[in-house]
Amino acid sequence: MGINILEFINNVSVKTYLAGEDVFKEKDPSNGMMYFVFTGSLEIRKSYDGE
Repeated sequence: MGINILEFINNVSVKTYLAGEDVFKEKDPSNGMMYFVFTGSLEIRKSYDGE
Protein backbone atom coordinates (compact mmCIF):
# COMPACT_ATOMS: atom_id res chain seq x y z
CA MET A 1 0.00 0.00 0.00
CA GLY A 2 1.57 3.26 -1.15
CA ILE A 3 0.90 6.87 -0.33
CA ASN A 4 -1.25 8.78 -2.80
CA ILE A 5 0.70 12.06 -2.83
CA LEU A 6 -2.07 14.02 -4.55
CA GLU A 7 -4.59 12.95 -1.92
CA PHE A 8 -2.10 13.88 0.78
CA ILE A 9 -1.45 17.34 -0.71
CA ASN A 10 -5.16 18.04 -1.17
CA ASN A 11 -5.77 17.32 2.53
CA VAL A 12 -2.99 19.49 3.94
CA SER A 13 -4.13 22.41 6.06
CA VAL A 14 -2.07 25.60 6.04
CA LYS A 15 -1.40 27.72 9.09
CA THR A 16 0.49 31.01 9.08
CA TYR A 17 2.56 32.04 12.07
CA LEU A 18 3.60 35.59 12.94
CA ALA A 19 7.25 36.53 13.40
CA GLY A 20 8.34 35.43 16.87
CA GLU A 21 5.30 33.19 17.41
CA ASP A 22 5.99 29.72 18.84
CA VAL A 23 4.95 26.77 16.69
CA PHE A 24 5.58 24.43 19.61
CA LYS A 25 7.84 24.34 22.64
CA GLU A 26 10.31 21.78 23.87
CA LYS A 27 8.61 19.03 25.89
CA ASP A 28 5.15 19.81 24.45
CA PRO A 29 3.33 16.52 23.87
CA SER A 30 3.23 15.47 20.23
CA ASN A 31 0.17 16.54 18.30
CA GLY A 32 0.99 14.19 15.43
CA MET A 33 1.44 17.10 13.03
CA MET A 34 4.14 17.50 10.40
CA TYR A 35 5.38 21.02 9.67
CA PHE A 36 6.78 22.49 6.44
CA VAL A 37 8.21 25.98 5.96
CA PHE A 38 7.21 27.32 2.55
CA THR A 39 8.36 30.92 2.99
CA GLY A 40 10.34 32.74 5.63
CA SER A 41 12.59 31.08 8.16
CA LEU A 42 12.39 29.08 11.33
CA GLU A 43 14.61 29.13 14.40
CA ILE A 44 14.96 26.01 16.50
CA ARG A 45 16.31 26.33 20.03
CA LYS A 46 17.35 23.73 22.57
CA SER A 47 17.19 24.65 26.24
CA TYR A 48 19.73 23.41 28.74
CA ASP A 49 18.93 23.31 32.47
CA GLY A 50 15.69 25.24 31.98
CA GLU A 51 17.31 28.19 30.19
